Amino acid sequence: MQKKKRATKRHATPSQEVSLTSVCKSVLLTLPIIMTIGLVLLLCTTALLLATKDPNAYHTAAGLVLLYLITLIGGAIATRLHARRTPLFCGVGMGSAMLLLLLVLSLILPGSEHTYKSTLQIGLHALLLPTAIAGALLGAREKKASRRRTK
Repeated sequence: MQKKKRATKRHATPSQEVSLTSVCKSVLLTLPIIMTIGLVLLLCTTALLLATKDPNAYHTAAGLVLLYLITLIGGAIATRLHARRTPLFCGVGMGSAMLLLLLVLSLILPGSEHTYKSTLQIGLHALLLPTAIAGALLGAREKKASRRRTK
């Protein structure tokens, strides 16, 4: 005998409603997590680069890859912390937080020695927002339920 499944309606409780503060809370909770992940990945990448003959040859490319990877992971984690709701807002919030963080760090730290023009720097930083949104959309995906065969 098969049991009939009841369709239940889910009502949003006040704590589950989507608001700007709930998205900001998820993004702010994500920042220390991705900082830790980024630090571990940075240490691993530095060790890998120091094992090569010329570590300075690839440090800029490795840094950019790590920046975009951390932003992608951050968007996914922010959406997961927000219970997979509103991935677009979580991605925009995470991308904006990363841009703000990079702006603050660029004001504090001295200038770097790379030869990028300012338009290329703006373009590379502008890619953070779509990367965070892509990560948030990936984080919002749910696994497809496997079909059970009934006899």
